[in-house]
Amino acid sequence: TTWGRYVEAKLLVEVTPGDARVVLDDVIARTAASPRMHAGAHVYAALAAHRLGDLERAVRHAELARANSGLARVASAALA
Repeated sequence: TTWGRYVEAKLLVEVTPGDARVVLDDVIARTAASPRMHAGAHVYAALAAHRLGDLERAVRHAELARANSGLARVASAALA
C-alpha cells in the first residue's frame, strides 16, 4: 500500500537515504489526493536529499512540502 511505502521510506531516510529517495518519489507520485501524506513525503524527501548532500533537491522538496501542505505543522517541518 502507499501508506506502507510511506512508513518504509521514513525508516529508510535514517539508514539508507538513497533507497528512501526512490521510495519517496513513488509515494509523492501516488499521493496528490492526500495533501498531508503528499507534503510529508516531500519533507522526508528533503531530509533524504540533505543527508545525501543534494542541497538543491532538499530545498526543492522543502518548498513543495510547504506549498502543498495547507497544514501549519507540516509547513513548520518544511522550514526547519
